[in-house]
Amino acid sequence: METYQVAPRVYFRKADLKARGQCNSVFVEGNTFIGIVDPSTREAAIEMSAEVKQLFEKPLGYVFLTHGHRDHAEGLPVFLDKQVTVFCSAKLVREYAAVSGHATIVGVESKACVDLGGICADLSVLGSTAHSPWDMLIGFKEERILCTGDFVVEYPALFFHYAYPEQWESCLREVSQQSYETILPGHGGAMPFSVAGDTADYLHTLVFAARSCLDCDLPEAKVAVDLSYEELSDMAGAFLAGSAPEAEVIRGKAGEDAVRELRMMIRLLHFRGMF
Repeated sequence: METYQVAPRVYFRKADLKARGQCNSVFVEGNTFIGIVDPSTREAAIEMSAEVKQLFEKPLGYVFLTHGHRDHAEGLPVFLDKQVTVFCSAKLVREYAAVSGHATIVGVESKACVDLGGICADLSVLGSTAHSPWDMLIGFKEERILCTGDFVVEYPALFFHYAYPEQWESCLREVSQQSYETILPGHGGAMPFSVAGDTADYLHTLVFAARSCLDCDLPEAKVAVDLSYEELSDMAGAFLAGSAPEAEVIRGKAGEDAVRELRMMIRLLHFRGMF
């Protein structure tokens, strides 16, 4: 884990999912209080409580959740006995209402602007399910920085089990028209804002590849039956071993995780097609 400054009041806490199970987080320095984007795991939240005191000598006042998956939100209860204000998607509020303690939890329906004193956080809840049902982006317009959670991440870290990839692609194309310069993702390093549009293209390619596998390789007897891990892996591996341009794109973007990513996409589209 390392923390470094990316703008006068914004600090990126780059974590390691594979080694420690933590997502990236962000510290935002207001005039009086500190804000945190994504408290991550309980271990990470305890660490960040100490880091806020060491780095800033100001109390924590705000917590922002990009979404509710465990590696991003499990640490939130560490802060709920403090006088903090938590902002998250309105769909996520009910998950924490019963354990809010001294904290105030604010559910954002669409958009909101939070003045931290010297820096403003622009909150935007996606209108459709993309990576998750609760995705919320946290932007700092003057600093040209957008915190995306898992809405934009390094390609091998894309995760589809709860996603709607076509809606995700559409949301990415809409967001990519905005005027940010830097993305602070939920996993991986800081990246140029152009990656939002590139990720939309990549999702489009993955969906095409998965549909091609299902249309060409799925026996009729398996259409309404859940596929095994081995069957999904064989389908993904066979496609990626071929010469289709989409296979080359997926291999180039995902590297050693190419089979995993395509397997997840095939599983997702097949499972949804069964119901």
